[in-house]
Amino acid sequence: MCRGHLKKCAEYYRFELKNFRGDVRQIITDVKHRKEINGEISYSANVIQSTDNYPFGWEIAERSFSVDLHRFGFNGKENDKEWGNQLIQDYGFRLYNPAIAKFLSVDPLAPDYPELTTYQFASNSPIAGIDLDGLEFFFTADGKLLGKYGKSNEIRIIKDKHITDDIRKNTKSYVNKHGIGKLKAISQTFQEAPEQAQINVATTIYEREVGAKVAKMSVNSADHGTGAHASGPGVYTVYPNLTQGGEYVNNDYYNQEIIWHHEHQHTEDFLKKLYMQGVDDFRHFDIEMKALANPAAKKMNEAGMGYVKGVLNGYLQGQSSYVRSMIFMNTNKSVSNDDIKNDRVFQYFKDKLEKNLKAYEKLFGEKSSYGVDYEMLFEHREKTTLKKE
Repeated sequence: MCRGHLKKCAEYYRFELKNFRGDVRQIITDVKHRKEINGEISYSANVIQSTDNYPFGWEIAERSFSVDLHRFGFNGKENDKEWGNQLIQDYGFRLYNPAIAKFLSVDPLAPDYPELTTYQFASNSPIAGIDLDGLEFFFTADGKLLGKYGKSNEIRIIKDKHITDDIRKNTKSYVNKHGIGKLKAISQTFQEAPEQAQINVATTIYEREVGAKVAKMSVNSADHGTGAHASGPGVYTVYPNLTQGGEYVNNDYYNQEIIWHHEHQHTEDFLKKLYMQGVDDFRHFDIEMKALANPAAKKMNEAGMGYVKGVLNGYLQGQSSYVRSMIFMNTNKSVSNDDIKNDRVFQYFKDKLEKNLKAYEKLFGEKSSYGVDYEMLFEHREKTTLKKE
């Protein structure tokens, strides 16, 4: 699966050429076609897909072709091929059918926009407008969700002094009248916003996406390498200054949603008393993988996935150290290497580590550096412990 403007797929790179709405119009590769005519050599691009669409996204068959099926098209959204001959697109919160220019379910924000049909696409203005996710995100400083506008999933919080009745009651009309630039000019990112606004918005995202109540939310401005922390049932701290690759991770809505799914599971563990001293890295890994099973994980940006990768690697490092210690912690010469290998507890954690290493490799397409060379370790124990005088 290749996404973005440039990705490596198998033996070549794909370049996605998009228009102003994010439609994937052509896909070319870095493989050039060489031509020689009358001694003159020229090169042309290797075009593997070209697509033209009617205004609401239906593909013009006679002006489109593909030699290497690509999953993304109109508005840059994924084409769902499980609907037979119908071309259905996944907009995250709703499914869209470009053949009839309608979403297949009611807009969750429909009560806020009585002037529009509940199944409309991009306010019925498909040339000038886009509808990225079928739902839109902007927040007031008191944490109210207003909508989502623009081309990213960045959280924007409107400054208190700029929140007017027309923005609060009908943000879409405000954008149509003044433009998205005006709305962005009077708002801040999550990281830039005042502490109380961060608390309010983080609480809204948690309660909206996790479906549970927050007892207490606080802010820690330090960058401790974590996006949030659960210190008790319903008691959380958010870290707005967490960075990954120079970007603030919690500025992205979906990054923050996955972080809250992770922390919510900690609350469940607090209540069930599931923690085991010394082996928490195994439980933490399970929690993170469970959080990543949520659909929002597919929408995380590069900074969010980079953060996840570092988190999982940290857990694998702890797991690897624990398994290694089980080999060497028994210095009794009467305990042979085979005794350790056949020990049920050792086998359990060894198998658990190997399973998690495979899950990491499947997720990121590369191996973690925290695998264990058991043959070498047991050989080392043989030399240093069992043969020690």
